[in-house]
Amino acid sequence: MSASTVTGTLTSLSDDKKILTITRTGGATGLAAYYLADNAIVNIDGLSNASLFDLVPGMSSSWIC
Repeated sequence: MSASTVTGTLTSLSDDKKILTITRTGGATGLAAYYLADNAIVNIDGLSNASLFDLVPGMSSSWIC
């Protein structure tokens, strides 16, 4: 399965950090939910060791899923 980039705003992240829900913007709009792998990599400008715990609803970004 190949990865694709989705642009949108984080709507929610489940308590167990397994399901990411975003409101998509751009070409495809609406809600989208993604199951996260145990080894998901998080990159946030300005944070050297970002993790899933640093994600908060309302963040806008490009997500590689």
